[in-house]
Amino acid sequence: MRHMRVIRSVLAGALLATSLFVGTPVRAQGCAMCYTAASQQKEQAKQALNYGIVALLAPTLLMFGGVFWLANRSRKNESGPLDEEAGHENL
Repeated sequence: MRHMRVIRSVLAGALLATSLFVGTPVRAQGCAMCYTAASQQKEQAKQALNYGIVALLAPTLLMFGGVFWLANRSRKNESGPLDEEAGHENL
């Protein structure tokens, strides 16, 4: 059972890394007006825009991950005491 969780975690991490580092053409999709305005900027302004996007994305991902972590933790807590009680009865 624990082995499957590790495999799932590794696969999820690999998928995340792949989507972040390989999908440059996919991430470049956006509104035409933003693309036109950004393409006319100097290189330093383009880099600042990219950092701004990451800065806005990070808190969102942390909140999203936190919700899933809490849900997973509460799910484990619901099934945990029953397993512990059953183990103590067998002793």
